[in-house]
Amino acid sequence: MQELRFVDYNPGTISGGNGLYCNGEVVTLTAIGGTIVSWSNGGNGTSTMVAAPNLITADIINNHGCITTPSKNIEAYNNEISISYSGESICDGTVIATPSIEYAQSYRWFIAGNLISTANSLNLVPYAGLSGGYVEATYGNNCVKSINLSLPPNEVCCYPPEFCGNFSPNKDSLIISFICSPGSIRDPNSIKVDC
Repeated sequence: MQELRFVDYNPGTISGGNGLYCNGEVVTLTAIGGTIVSWSNGGNGTSTMVAAPNLITADIINNHGCITTPSKNIEAYNNEISISYSGESICDGTVIATPSIEYAQSYRWFIAGNLISTANSLNLVPYAGLSGGYVEATYGNNCVKSINLSLPPNEVCCYPPEFCGNFSPNKDSLIISFICSPGSIRDPNSIKVDC
């Protein structure tokens, strides 16, 4: 008994969508090896557009009536962004914010709507008490993602504790005024110590 088999030497494939893309970036895919195409996203032409990341398949029928169903995994860069803070408080003079994202290329720091810096980290002390801060990261193939900053509050900084003392007018107590670090808010209430 003789068996006849038809071997398809021209199976359908999907072209395009190789490499990594920005999240939400639109990628054009093309079906090759057939004249009738049905995509899993509802498209029915030889080409379709999908946003990364995505997994798509296509039913490709060639001129012999053979159906191939290839798939294509459209991959995107990891867009998880985080920010770490180091330093004790504004009284110590430094609160350093350092962002982190995979494939980072550059950073842009914005506070109160203004571009402040393009450095990899930023000392937040000069911006204590302000709001509306964020850092914008460019990563991968010019992808952009941002994260809000936690700007430190204004603090009364008397560290190290420099002070000056004066006797009260009736000389029954000593008034000690702490001298705070430059740029900080001075304590309006002096500490009064009974003599």
